[in-house]
Amino acid sequence: MSNTSLNILTAEEFVPDWTRHRFVVLDPTGRWASAIAAQVKCRLSQADVRNSSNPVFESCSTARETLLLSETRNTIGVVLLITGIERECLNLLAKIARWQKRPSLLAICSSEHEILLPMLLESGLNATMFDVEDDILIADWCIRILLRHIQTN
Repeated sequence: MSNTSLNILTAEEFVPDWTRHRFVVLDPTGRWASAIAAQVKCRLSQADVRNSSNPVFESCSTARETLLLSETRNTIGVVLLITGIERECLNLLAKIARWQKRPSLLAICSSEHEILLPMLLESGLNATMFDVEDDILIADWCIRILLRHIQTN
């Protein structure tokens, strides 16, 4: 009997690749991470960036899951879609703000969240986008963060 018929993972499949950069997307709907990942991959292939720099995008549905994934050393960016989970996102940002080395943080908000902007910026956000309707602007931000990390490493 082979390992594949028993559904046993090999070491290569089980151990994560720590050399690949990771973005964590907090999105309770689960729709955005794959769209952003596809847009980033398409743009990187057109921009002649080396293939090994394609990042991993992890979709999270809870703030706790996002916090755990954000602690890994290869996480370079966190995208928070805060509509509907404002309190959880503010608590998450407060925890991440205490870290010595933290990933870049982007909040995707609706125009009604403008009142939260001072609190969001004080908590250490790198960028905020309002009323985003597609994944292009978010993918551009991810690529900027990725290229910055590639250049410094």
